[in-house]
Amino acid sequence: MTEKKQKFLPEHFFMAITVISALFSVFWLAKTGGRCLDTIISGSGNDKFMDFFNHISYVREPTKVYFTSQHACFPPLIYFMYYLFSIILSADATVMYDSFATSSFAMLLYVSYCAFLAVLLFYSILKLMRRENLEFSLVITLIVVISNIYIFGILERGNSAIIVCILLLRAMELRERKSPIAQELALLFIAMAAAIKIYPAIFGFIYLRRNGKKLED
Repeated sequence: MTEKKQKFLPEHFFMAITVISALFSVFWLAKTGGRCLDTIISGSGNDKFMDFFNHISYVREPTKVYFTSQHACFPPLIYFMYYLFSIILSADATVMYDSFATSSFAMLLYVSYCAFLAVLLFYSILKLMRRENLEFSLVITLIVVISNIYIFGILERGNSAIIVCILLLRAMELRERKSPIAQELALLFIAMAAAIKIYPAIFGFIYLRRNGKKLED
């Protein structure tokens, strides 16, 4: 009996590149004693996680959210989440543009928030890749969360793009189901993603276009 040759699939290439990049990052951090981060991370030293904490500060007075700063630019939906966080934390727990003034309770909230989103990300990947086993989905999730773009573009900034990613992953899985309820829910998730960031609206356009072609056929 001859053994079947395993194909080198695109996802394997993605995994290899990400793992190599992560290992190189660890090596370079050790070699430079962490000084390489000064050229990787943009902004001043007291601006860490501010895409999360700033928006909590912006929405403490909901009626004035779009007048507090030029950076208060998100669509209204996401500010419901930030408003919930703002009433959980004391008024002085977050200070705009100053991460050094952020309280330990606010940082604990951010850690809990990130852990919750990481679990949702794993679940979304698992549901989307239903043909694969649990271990494969876990590996994909771990590769994503150790990637440079996730650590320095999402975690370090406190960027809400990860919520958009989760919503779009769920939408991609639900749209393949035959249930009309699941397909409508997929469209709702796309709409929610577009209400957080503008660019996911293109997914809604593609979804409607493909569904329109199906109806014509």
